[in-house]
Amino acid sequence: MAATEETGEEEKKKSKLPLIIGLVVVLAGGGAGAYFSGMLGGDGEESAEKETVDVSTLPAQYIPFKPDFVSNHTVNGKSRFMKVVVSGMTRDDETRVAMNNHMPALRNALVMLFGAADFDALRTAEGKDALRQAALEVCQEVIQKELGKPGIEQILFTDFVLQ
Repeated sequence: MAATEETGEEEKKKSKLPLIIGLVVVLAGGGAGAYFSGMLGGDGEESAEKETVDVSTLPAQYIPFKPDFVSNHTVNGKSRFMKVVVSGMTRDDETRVAMNNHMPALRNALVMLFGAADFDALRTAEGKDALRQAALEVCQEVIQKELGKPGIEQILFTDFVLQ
């Protein structure tokens, strides 16, 4: 009878082996399926959708350039001043982070631009708009060098004073 008990225990141990192997195969298959479907960061349909999101549908993000810009100009032998409060607009987080990280380079480009501006031309709406457009272009150049894309949609003058 001792021999029958030993063979019975061996049969129980052998019968668990296919169950364990089957469980491992199912779990591995489920993990691979989750990975390739994008649930675990694979290249599935969901990650492809994230790449094709139209940036123009994202909400606008405004980044203020602090402190305000002040430049001095000499017009007909008199000192004149220009004060401009500037904000940049973007719609994607990567550009927002790049703008904050590279704010010294952005500010430098704007200081040079504002200092070289024709004071008399800035008295007209067309002159202010031309300066705003030039500010957008120089800021886009800075971000283009860092990110490989312009990223900034608009430069806004939220306050503009000539004195």
